[in-house]
This record gives sequence, structure tokens and C-alpha cells, in this order.
Amino acid sequence: MGSECFCGRIKDGDRVLWDNLEIWLKEDARSGTVRSWIGAFRLPAPVSMPKGQPYYIELDDGRAGNVVVSGASIDGHSGTIVRFETDGQFG
Repeated sequence: MGSECFCGRIKDGDRVLWDNLEIWLKEDARSGTVRSWIGAFRLPAPVSMPKGQPYYIELDDGRAGNVVVSGASIDGHSGTIVRFETDGQFG
């Protein structure tokens, strides 16, 4: 299964950090019996996103859950590509 694009927001606790982001998500086939997800989103500016940092993602389709940053890099358009994986239930 390929990645799907959704609109959503990234939160830290109750505080919305970024809203109206394109969030790419796909099921993680490596996870075995537990259903988990991996994905990415692009922030419009260079931002430090430490590996292992937890956040909460809410998608406009109603799904939400905790995620952990698995990597981040500055892209060629002065933004930041953030990769993440789910941390527990996402739905």
C-alpha cells in the first residue's frame, strides 16, 4: 500500500503547533501483528525536530494519535521534512 495524503495539524499537548499541513501516511508493513503507521510532513521553515520527540497528530478525517519523530532534514525549499512513526493507537 502506498502513501496517502491528508490534511491535519501537529500538537504538543493542547497547543496546536502547525495547522493545515499535508501529512503523508502509510501502514508500516514491518510492524508484524500490531497495526502501525509511518509518515511525513513538511514544515514551511527550517525547524529543529529532535529524533524521538513526541507529538500528537490530528487528521481532518477524524483519525488522531501519538507519533514520534524518526528523522528530520532541511529540504531544498527552506523547509523541514519530518518523518514519524505512530506510538500506540492511531485511529
